[in-house]
Amino acid sequence: MHITYQFSQRDFLDAVSTGRKYNAMLRWFRYIAFLFFIFTVITFALTVWGIVLRRTPIVFSDVVVQLAFIVMWVGILWGLPRYEAGKQFRQQPAVQGERQLNIGPEGLVTVTPVSRSETSWKTFIRWGESKTVFLLFTSPACFSIIPKRAFTPEQLIEFRAMLQQHIGNK
Repeated sequence: MHITYQFSQRDFLDAVSTGRKYNAMLRWFRYIAFLFFIFTVITFALTVWGIVLRRTPIVFSDVVVQLAFIVMWVGILWGLPRYEAGKQFRQQPAVQGERQLNIGPEGLVTVTPVSRSETSWKTFIRWGESKTVFLLFTSPACFSIIPKRAFTPEQLIEFRAMLQQHIGNK
């Protein structure tokens, strides 16, 4: 099977988001960070409730600090992954330009404007997918990205079957 594609910044963002779901440590970090975010929002709501309903004196510094924490957690949970994905995409010349991928029984052959690589199926320890990308993991934290938009519907079915056959379940 032969496909041709060019990476987009969106591919990297989807890959980072999907990759986090397959990394246990990052998944726990997100859960803990989300709990801190919820705690901060509840604390802020209780402060506002105390100010509005109980007519307690406004302590401006309390409100500002709590709003700062909310902004910080939104930045960590939502903004940081997007920033990192964009930075990775912009700073890697190897991901710019058209890529050709040949998928066969021995593995993958990737040809880009700056490189050519052959990767055996045995290299991959697992695979995952989102709505827009496939991830082929070479370690618990490193993966190759293949955008689904490069495949025809028939090729998607065939590629999933090859992943199952050569790598196993997700």
